[in-house]
Amino acid sequence: MTEIKESIKAPWHLWVVGCIMTLWNAIGCFDYMMTQTQNEQYLAQYNIEQLDYFMQFPAWVDAAWACGVWGAILGSILLLFRSKLSYYVYIISLGGLIVSSLYHLTSGVTLDVVGGTAGLLFTGLLYVIAIGQLYYSKRMKDSGVIR
Repeated sequence: MTEIKESIKAPWHLWVVGCIMTLWNAIGCFDYMMTQTQNEQYLAQYNIEQLDYFMQFPAWVDAAWACGVWGAILGSILLLFRSKLSYYVYIISLGGLIVSSLYHLTSGVTLDVVGGTAGLLFTGLLYVIAIGQLYYSKRMKDSGVIR
């Protein structure tokens, strides 16, 4: 006998959250790409100390950064496709953020190089959003909305 699973209708907020998060995370991907390709016009906004800092990241920090930004946008797209994999990809993304943040905290760089108080507040915002994405996808997974 074949078991038929009842499909749960996606709530309206799934589409709103998924679209907003996809757009938000695209900004992080854009920043990553412009930095990695050393786009002169984009990098003109940074001073020489900041540029030196970015260009001297060890490969493992670049990899963590890549996991953070690409994982976040992939998680958002998977959420829109109602895939439970979004939850697991968001975990990887948050891991990338944690690893890259640990490097920033332990690298000995001055606060001015990482954007001062505004940079710290922005990093805090990134954590709030990353944890929020993870929490939201977990709730949708647990409720059966994403499968």
